[in-house]
Order: sequence, then C-alpha cells, then structure tokens
Amino acid sequence: MFESAIEAEATVWPVGLRYLEPEGTADVGVAFLGEDSLIASMLRIVARPTTDIHLWFAPPLVAFGSTRRELAQQAQDAIAQWVGGHRERADVPTMPRTMMAYPFFPPLSAA
Repeated sequence: MFESAIEAEATVWPVGLRYLEPEGTADVGVAFLGEDSLIASMLRIVARPTTDIHLWFAPPLVAFGSTRRELAQQAQDAIAQWVGGHRERADVPTMPRTMMAYPFFPPLSAA
C-alpha cells in the first residue's frame, strides 16, 4: 500500500485503533491473528456484545521522497506516539499546513 502512495505522491493518514472492554482494559478477543482472514476477524469483532473502539488520526505524512519502509516506519512511529497518550504532533516528517488540501483530521462518515 505504501508503494502506491509514494508513486501517486499521495498524502498518508496514519490511523491508530484501540479496542477496549467497557471497564477500559484491552479487548484481546478482537485481536487479528496471523492465520485469520480479514472477514473472519471483522465477523468476530461485530459479534462481540460490547467493545469500545478508539480511533486516532495522526498528522498526515508526505509520501513523496520516502521508501515504503521509511514511510511505514514513520506511520508506525506516529501511531505509537498518539496511541501512547502523546497528543502533540508526532515527531515525524509531515505535510506543511500550507500544502494541506484537507482539514487536519480526515472527515468521518457514518454512511
């Protein structure tokens, strides 16, 4: 996926997901296991009686000029900082505000 973003000179929006039990502990029942298919994993998640899902959108990354491994590491670092409780901008190369065509957080749709 990162190679396509680099070739298209696209903006990459790192997104962190955290699944929690109602009391705030990690919900390990939704863990993606290496042998699971995406469909099996999604079905297991939606079948759970309650799971809180927390989403974090890290600052956008500039794909142009990076290798796919570098871009993947930048995205992983940004997500780790945000999910780890650091709400300030992640310490990774990001797109200058003047170049951004979209708001800081991507729009969400319930559709």
